[in-house]
Amino acid sequence: MARDEAGIQRFVEHLGGLYEASGMARLPARLMARFLIDEDGRMTSAEIAEQLQVSPAAVSSATKVLIQVGLIRKERQPGTRANAYVLVDDDWYGSLMRQDQTLLLHEQYLQDGIDAAGGYGTRAGQRLALSVDQFILLRKHLDAFQCEWDALKLQRSQELAALDARQA
Repeated sequence: MARDEAGIQRFVEHLGGLYEASGMARLPARLMARFLIDEDGRMTSAEIAEQLQVSPAAVSSATKVLIQVGLIRKERQPGTRANAYVLVDDDWYGSLMRQDQTLLLHEQYLQDGIDAAGGYGTRAGQRLALSVDQFILLRKHLDAFQCEWDALKLQRSQELAALDARQA
């Protein structure tokens, strides 16, 4: 089946718009969508600029954002001095798991806040305690998600390997 370039552009705009509405800046959001639909998940700065019709400076800023959150990585383009940007495998999963450490820090800082606010007997302390409970629950569910994802990823990998073997 041939790739539908107009459909790809709609996908990039729609998914990028969703990411933008979720809090991501516009260009990194569109770039992430473009990486997801790119056949090999690897693009040079020039390819990104051409695909998204933006300046090289805009590409630099957008790639920095996606690198910082661990969704893409930069590596040397083979045989040249140029860099390529590559979509990180398990990008969403890895990003969520990095959030686990941030959630733990939230718990710790909120717990410190309870003490600073005068303990659980204060309104502020009670409000902070509820926030701690929320982060504990969220981390618990992330742990369960990790186990479920590992099992699903293994199953999908085996299914794709079997499909490749049949097509070979």
